[in-house]
Amino acid sequence: MTAYEDDIHHFSVHFTLTIRQAQREDMRKLEWRGEFSHLRELFERSYREQLFGRRHLLVADSGGYPVGRLFILLNGHNAKRANGSTHAYLYSLQVMSLFQGKGVGTRLIDAAEALLRQRGFAVVSIAVAKDNPRAQALYERLGYVVVDENEGRWQYRDHRGKQQDVHEPCWILEKSLR
Repeated sequence: MTAYEDDIHHFSVHFTLTIRQAQREDMRKLEWRGEFSHLRELFERSYREQLFGRRHLLVADSGGYPVGRLFILLNGHNAKRANGSTHAYLYSLQVMSLFQGKGVGTRLIDAAEALLRQRGFAVVSIAVAKDNPRAQALYERLGYVVVDENEGRWQYRDHRGKQQDVHEPCWILEKSLR
């Protein structure tokens, strides 16, 4: 291989990320050019609930485009997981495949935990699918401990209005923020 060919195939790409609160214009971008368009209604509902203070939506922004997301349920139906004052629940952590393995998920979780500490929350939990050991390893590396399991049955309406039933058995992990 010549020096020229070596230069073509080996180079570094650097990017700058900003972790910030999701804005209205991010909602369609979070579909990542159709990959997650089926979750459109969930994104929209989560954003509306952010406006009412029940949720907080974080995005990892690169050049004006959200390449990662993490949603925080502050106050929900399960007071053990999200009661509005001491317990919060993280969900919908996703990083675009091109950006995975580069610390984006860790930065999103760190930002969520910092926000929750500022608001006086003491405990945060997150669910991980039992068939996702890579995510579970990340959470455990960040200090989360398995405390429960869940059948992982839930429903949502997709972008076409059709009800989708999900069955994703999961572990519930928890971390003290104190």
